[in-house]
This record gives sequence, C-alpha cells and structure tokens, in this order.
Amino acid sequence: MAVNDPDRLELKLGKTTERQNIWLWLYLHEYRGANFEEETCNGLTMRETLATFIESSNSPPVAEIKKAMDRFLAPDENLKWITGDERQAKWLSFRVIEMTQLPSLVNPPKLTNRSRIIGTIDLWDVSLSQKVEALSELSHDWEQHRSKDSHFKWFEDEKEEIERCRFAWEWLQKNKSISQPGPPRFESYRDLLMFFDSSNLRELERKSIAKSIRQRWGRQSYLEKLGDRKQYNFILSNKIIEMLDALADANDLKRPQALEMLIEAEAKLGTHLPKKLQLRK
Repeated sequence: MAVNDPDRLELKLGKTTERQNIWLWLYLHEYRGANFEEETCNGLTMRETLATFIESSNSPPVAEIKKAMDRFLAPDENLKWITGDERQAKWLSFRVIEMTQLPSLVNPPKLTNRSRIIGTIDLWDVSLSQKVEALSELSHDWEQHRSKDSHFKWFEDEKEEIERCRFAWEWLQKNKSISQPGPPRFESYRDLLMFFDSSNLRELERKSIAKSIRQRWGRQSYLEKLGDRKQYNFILSNKIIEMLDALADANDLKRPQALEMLIEAEAKLGTHLPKKLQLRK
C-alpha cells in the first residue's frame, strides 16, 4: 500500500483536520496579521499557504499555535448538531454573530454554510467552558424552534405542497399588515419555514396566521367544488329547521339536498305557494 509522504504543514504541526486547518487560517489571518488571500481558505493551496506563513519570521512559534488550537476549539461532539442545512444556517447566522460579538460571520468565498458557522465559533476568543456552554444553549434553542414547525405541518403535503405554499404566499401578500415587507415568493415547505424564521412574528401570531390560511384554503376549495352552485345564508325559525331536518332524515338526504328538491318541485308544479299566498290575503 502506498503511503503519502507528509507535506510541509504536517511536518510542522503533525496531522490536522480540515476544521483545524480552517481555524488556523482564520486565526493567523484575523489575530496574527497573516493577511492571506481569501481564496486560499478551504482551497487547494490552503495547506501550502499555511506552511509558508508558519515557516516565516512573522509566525508565532508552533508550540504557541498548538496551545491556541487547544484553547479555541471545542470538541467535535459539541458541533455535530450543526448540519449545514440552509435553513439552520440562516437561523444561526444572526445568533452566532450576536453570541460571539464578532462583527460578521467569517466570509471567505470557499467556506460552506457549516464551515462558516463553525469557523466563526472557533474564532470566538473565550474560555472553552464558556464556548461549550453557549453551544449547548444554542443547540437547545434550535430544537425548541424546530418543535414549533408543527404549526405549519399542514403545508407539507405530499400532493399539494407547492399549491398550498403558493396560496400561503399570496395570502401573505394580501395581508401586508401582518407580513414583513416584500416576502420572497416561496413554493416549498422549507422556504415557507425560512420565511417565518426571518419574520418578527411571535409564536401565537404564526399559529394564528397558519390557521387563517388553512381556513381560507378550505373555504376556497369548498367553493370550487360547488361548481355552478353558490352558497347563501338564510335565517329560518327553529320550527322550520326541525321540519327540514325531519324531511331530510326521512328521505336520507342532507339539508341542502332536501331544500333544493322542494324548491325545484314547487317551481315546476306551483301547487303550494299560490295557496299559501291566498290564505295570507
């Protein structure tokens, strides 16, 4: 079996992981004045770039670098819950900036969502115990946030997800008073969740909005099924309602069916209304 010879960086530091290399690039760039080209971070030339700097007179001693690596990097176990999913990354971005008090997420162009989030956390200069505790709280907050997705589960329908999400977007467009300005058009359950993630709405407001959209969808679907029919609201006395129910039950009909048949029969034969009108005179 072929064995790869160690490169210059390995000869200096020993074997290092991708995460450790990214941290080292960020650490030297941000705190030690390395002034690397951003394209080298997580790029093909990153290890060579790091090795060249460490071999220069501007670099801190290797022992100091290793000591800093131990001090800055929380165990991988504390970061497993950060998946790199786009929704999670967007939710985390603001919170990680707020937590670390760094001016912005580190932003070399070749870092992925997950590497960017973790790189910012790794660059946060606090005690390791404080960092681990903060990560635990952040993980708990994320799970709590996700648990509220149940309010929107109706939109995650195997057959109608796109239609329902489009309908939600259109509903939000018509209800500007409860929507953030200019929500980007969404047609998927994930994008709908990300829209509500980015809104300033409270949980009760989100729940109420989801319920209103479902009800409006149900109402519209019902009216579409009616076809050439229309719904009317009548006020009838309790006695008439009881009589209508008795007629419907006796003939195994629903109220609208019984009422429709009675009206059709009277319109065709005209036997009852004229007599009733005569009696009123």
